[in-house]
Amino acid sequence: LTINTSTHNSQTEMVCDNYSWHETTYTTSGTFTYDYTNADGCASTDTLHLTINNSTTGIETVTACDQYLWHDSLYTASTLNSQFSILNSQGCDSTVTLHLTINNSTHTTETVAACNSYTWHDVAYTTSGTYTYDYLNTDGCPSTETLHLTVSNSTTGIYSVTACDSFLWNGITYHFSTNTPTDTLPNSQGCDSIVTLNLVINYGSHIITTETACDSYTWHETPYTITGTYTYDYTNADGCPSADTLYLTVNNTTHNAQTETACESYTWHDVDYTTTGTYTYDYTNADGCASTDTLYLTVNNATHNVQTETACESYTWHDITFTASGTYTYDYLNADSCASTDTLYLTIDHPTGVHSVISACDSYLWNETSYDASGVFTHEYILPGNVCTLVDTLTLTILNSSHNAQTETACENYSWHETPYTTSGTYTYDYTNADGCASTDTLYLTINNGTHNAFSQSACENYTWNGTPYTTTGTYTYDYTNADGCASTDTLHLTIHTSVTTVETITACESYRWHGTDYTVSTSDPMYVDQTSNGCDSTVQLHLTILHGTHNAITQEACEQYLWHGTTYNLSGIYQYDYTNADGCASTDTLHLTINLHDNTAYHVVACDHYQWHDVDYALPGVYTFDHSQPGSSCTNVDTLYLTLNHSTTGTETVTACNQYLWHDSLYTASTLTPQFTMLNSVGCDSVVT
Repeated sequence: LTINTSTHNSQTEMVCDNYSWHETTYTTSGTFTYDYTNADGCASTDTLHLTINNSTTGIETVTACDQYLWHDSLYTASTLNSQFSILNSQGCDSTVTLHLTINNSTHTTETVAACNSYTWHDVAYTTSGTYTYDYLNTDGCPSTETLHLTVSNSTTGIYSVTACDSFLWNGITYHFSTNTPTDTLPNSQGCDSIVTLNLVINYGSHIITTETACDSYTWHETPYTITGTYTYDYTNADGCPSADTLYLTVNNTTHNAQTETACESYTWHDVDYTTTGTYTYDYTNADGCASTDTLYLTVNNATHNVQTETACESYTWHDITFTASGTYTYDYLNADSCASTDTLYLTIDHPTGVHSVISACDSYLWNETSYDASGVFTHEYILPGNVCTLVDTLTLTILNSSHNAQTETACENYSWHETPYTTSGTYTYDYTNADGCASTDTLYLTINNGTHNAFSQSACENYTWNGTPYTTTGTYTYDYTNADGCASTDTLHLTIHTSVTTVETITACESYRWHGTDYTVSTSDPMYVDQTSNGCDSTVQLHLTILHGTHNAITQEACEQYLWHGTTYNLSGIYQYDYTNADGCASTDTLHLTINLHDNTAYHVVACDHYQWHDVDYALPGVYTFDHSQPGSSCTNVDTLYLTLNHSTTGTETVTACNQYLWHDSLYTASTLTPQFTMLNSVGCDSVVT
């Protein structure tokens, strides 16, 4: 017996769009059979489990500026033809067609020449340079305008003129000094040139001098000796014709001569003279002239004889008998008719001695000894013929002459002992002091004069003179005592100019350069000091507002694609978006983009009895899913199992044979119930025959 078996092949296919099987093309999913006679001549059937997945097509519409990178290709022009094929979720070709519109950025250049400043896009520029302005054009593309700017400055100048009495300028006659008139002319750069007239009007001098002089007066190097009115024509220090007038009174000095004879001393003009000589007296006469009187003086001296006598018990002098020791005087007229006095120093010797009380000037001679200091002195002696030792006692008072030296410094004049002195010198004064001694005082005299200075000064805002601040133009005086201690007066002719302060308000992006310094933060502190035409400070204060561009960084994860600022991105990468923020500053946002793709796979499985999928054993047919999405991912990754379960079969083949039986290549010679043979049944599963 030959048992041939039919063929039952089962085939599972998953293809894209169509599948050709046994010369038939299938375009839809399904289970198809093919009947045929196999090589053993048995009717056979093959089964095809077919899943047809379709390819997909899509259009990606993009609008970009200047260029667009798509799947590693850079496009700089609009196109509708570019295609890119990828596998879709079913593993079939997915063809995407790019509809690309390329818009162009705008780049314009402008060249401008302006005076002092130029306003461009609401920003004032004051210095030459190349400036750019970033913006979005009508197509929404970042664009840049470039300004080549030349800023020329207006100029100012000062026309300084000095004139006498008046000056004619631009049809106007000026009689006083001024620094305010201006005239505007175009300079070499075509900008206003403002010329300011700095005019100094000087005037002719007409000085009237009234003088009273003694004997003569010299005026402008000409001596005048008589009273009269005189004029002097000249050009003054300011170069202006001038004429001075002198009203002169000439007075004469006085010179009187006087001859006198006196005894001991003579008082003349309150001065005592004790020696013969010729003396002068300087004074100012009634006309105020320095005058000199002369004294021819003869001084005769009184006679003053001093006689010292020692006598016993008594002594006769000028017919007068003295019995007691003492000092005695005798008055008379001498040969020069001067009152004279002789003095007798009489010692009457008694056994007990003599006690003398004496006052003398400078020194005293007693018993042949000169004494120059006050004290009590004794002298022992024996009178001739007297056996007793006598002791005389002297109580002596020494009086001193006065010799005072006086040093004086005075202003203009000094009065000493009722005599006025107007010149420096050394002067003496003779007198008898309170002790009756002849004395002489000496005066060392210095006569100083007051100071009178005049100053002219120009200053800004204020001027401090001799410790006092002045803020207005005017003429000021300062009274003081000069270095010689004399009352003095200085005069200040002061002109006060004022400083100028302005504010420059600027708004800039990121930084701003001002007078060589770069500023990156807003401030109102910087100041720049220049000088005005008067030489005073001109202060400009900068009020600066610094605005900043915006730089946002965004990290984004998306599935398949991401729309950002009107552009769709379907590839991971770092992208930038340039724009002008609300403050008008160039800004850039950065996108850190991760594009994840869905991974949803479908599995069509036909199995026998059971099927193990992702570590799970399935014994029933059905549709099963397995989610393997990554934590935190926005994309879903879900696999789907379409499971068809066919079952294995069992059967019993009962055979009765004689002697032996050949079954599936095994020869059996005895009855048996255990041999088994496995083959595929009609659904492709094991079929076990016993």
